Amino acid sequence: MRSPSPLALVKRQPWRSHCHQAFRRWYFSTAFQERPLLKLQPAVPDPWVEPSGHVLFDDLRRWQHPHTRLAAVVRAALSHLSSAPAASGGAHASPPPPPPPPNPAEGPPRPPAIPVPSEFPAIDAMGVEELTKILLDPKAYEELFREELRKAGAGTALEERAARNAQLAQENLDMESKFVEFKNHIAIVRSSEYGATKQAFDERVARLSEAAAALKPDKFLEALERRGAELEEQSEDLFARFMSEDLAVGDFVDQYLKIRTEVNERLHRHQAAQVGNLLWGPGCPAGSCGGEP
Repeated sequence: MRSPSPLALVKRQPWRSHCHQAFRRWYFSTAFQERPLLKLQPAVPDPWVEPSGHVLFDDLRRWQHPHTRLAAVVRAALSHLSSAPAASGGAHASPPPPPPPPNPAEGPPRPPAIPVPSEFPAIDAMGVEELTKILLDPKAYEELFREELRKAGAGTALEERAARNAQLAQENLDMESKFVEFKNHIAIVRSSEYGATKQAFDERVARLSEAAAALKPDKFLEALERRGAELEEQSEDLFARFMSEDLAVGDFVDQYLKIRTEVNERLHRHQAAQVGNLLWGPGCPAGSCGGEP
């Protein structure tokens, strides 16, 4: 058997399924009497398709010229591959992964696939010589292809798909103008309201920082020490007045007792503030460190 000479005819058409997109090279001998070779490029997982991409099935094995029609063989291969694109009977075949669940963030669902006809009566009625001429003439093949599209209704589906794409493109353009409008509005807000709002916010943050600084433990300890020094000075002054007989005994006792009581209270608060500062750190609030100075 002579090795077949390839006559390559490459066509990529949008109405084909993924098997049809791959099934784009037909090889047959020059005499058209030997069994033709059908090859998929690239190969798809299917019991009829070998790892090399060659298609072999019963109708092709029983090829007898002129009793077997090439159009019928090709139609049978296309019909099988379009109806079972991912069969798992072959040794090299593997089941396809399950489709992912729909994601609302991806937008509206895609339109259904364009229907692929399983029968081509016009091609089936052609003889081997006529079909060979069409395969060798790209212009004639294109005319036949468009005619089959029209009969199958795929042409209308393609027009609807194109109109839908144009509508989506126009919607995207309309959204772009809205985005520009939003951007301009944000710029206006930033130039007018944003400045005043930012200034008021900064002022409140500064006031909060000042208030928090006054409540720090070190500030609280300083206030206690200042008040303690004032009480000690008042106590010394009161004792000097009593010793110089400028103050009666009853008045001296009442005033001196009041001053020394406050001194002792301040001393206890000072000790509590020091312990809190060691235990809780500089962030110890004034209330937990002994209250007001």
